[in-house]
Amino acid sequence: MQNVPNGPTGEAMSDPRSILIDTPAAERARIAADPMLTLIRAYEAERAAYNASEDKDDERAGAHFFWLHDRLKHHTPPIYTAEGAIAALRLAADSLENEFGGFQEALVAAALAFLRTGRA
Repeated sequence: MQNVPNGPTGEAMSDPRSILIDTPAAERARIAADPMLTLIRAYEAERAAYNASEDKDDERAGAHFFWLHDRLKHHTPPIYTAEGAIAALRLAADSLENEFGGFQEALVAAALAFLRTGRA
């Protein structure tokens, strides 16, 4: 895999696009065309895996989840589809409701940029 980012502990992280393996072709095309949607789907999958983990203190269990969280907060990608804008707003609303995240402002700004121009 090329251009695989390093995670917080220096190990190579899996490509967020790897979530597309078991996804139907039409949805894969939509997700692949929108970097925010790709990142959000990967974040949601990692959050579910982390929440299902027996050992929340295990650094490796949450490394990719927290790395993706940091990407949403500090390296927010553009949104290219209405589905991506909706996913960003839903995740921001969910994080406000559950008091986690810290990336709400970045997600809402990206969604608004898409809605204003049709493309961020």
